[in-house]
Amino acid sequence: MKKLLICVLFLFCLTSCDKEDKKDYKKELIEYSSNLTKYSLEAQMQVVKEEGNIVFDVKVDYLQPNYYKVRLQNKANNNVQVILKNNDGVFVITPALNKQFQFNSDWPLNSSHAYLYQSIIKDITNDPDASFTTSEDSYTVTSKVDTKTNARLKSQKTTFDKKTHGLVSNTIYDATQNPVVTVNFKSFKTDNNLKASDFNADVVNNTVKLEMAEGVLDKDLNECVATFLPEGYKLSRSVIKDEYTLYTYKNNDSVYTISTIVTDVSDILTVSREFKDIILLDFGIGFVNEKSISFFQDNLFVSIYNENFNLEETTLIANSFNLN
Repeated sequence: MKKLLICVLFLFCLTSCDKEDKKDYKKELIEYSSNLTKYSLEAQMQVVKEEGNIVFDVKVDYLQPNYYKVRLQNKANNNVQVILKNNDGVFVITPALNKQFQFNSDWPLNSSHAYLYQSIIKDITNDPDASFTTSEDSYTVTSKVDTKTNARLKSQKTTFDKKTHGLVSNTIYDATQNPVVTVNFKSFKTDNNLKASDFNADVVNNTVKLEMAEGVLDKDLNECVATFLPEGYKLSRSVIKDEYTLYTYKNNDSVYTISTIVTDVSDILTVSREFKDIILLDFGIGFVNEKSISFFQDNLFVSIYNENFNLEETTLIANSFNLN
């Protein structure tokens, strides 16, 4: 009788494991995401660099159908930038400077974002070779990523909570399976009380300013420099003033012009010119136009311009900037 009972239990375990293996987690994820009306998450994101990793605290709010708010706080200097999408468009807000930039972009689903639920699900959906492994409490999906600014980013490994489908972690790898970006999610909640007014630019700007510590930005800083330029470029001209710097680098065929301007804090939230798109640089948010990338380094507004603009090459230059 004992032997019979053991055999029955063994067969039951085999059957259960087989059902678990055959469970269609991809279908479950897609269905769950399509029915997701709102969520709030908190995470810590780490960008891996040879000279020292860069860490961000990340907060995301989403409200159906098209309200997004992504708050990125650089742990090195506590500077905060917010990406906001509402019925008026896509904006980036820098509360410490009271600056707002508008974008003609289909963000956030125009590229992969390691911290954003819908973006991760889109990558998994679009990858017919996405693979799943399971443990007792979670399952992990390996899928390709769609990054337009960094060709070396090839795949991601995302872990979800098995019961809730909430995010646990996400790591993006290069072609040799070295981690480049890692995100550990601290919370994922769908029972929040979000409303459309929470995605108003003025409300977001004022709320974040109240949350930020005083003296986040170094107002005496007046120069930052690129530590990388493509092979063959040499400095041909430099202008260094108290309120701005200008560097020109040339090779045989092309010219890079790099400017930095000291930015004053506005008394009211000011709307600057519209940009074409947003990218996430190693240290914060970049603003892309047809022939340039611009970004803030503390209270400096930096622009990198090239008539023969190449997004990936210019991104490498931007990510090399150090403060002086």
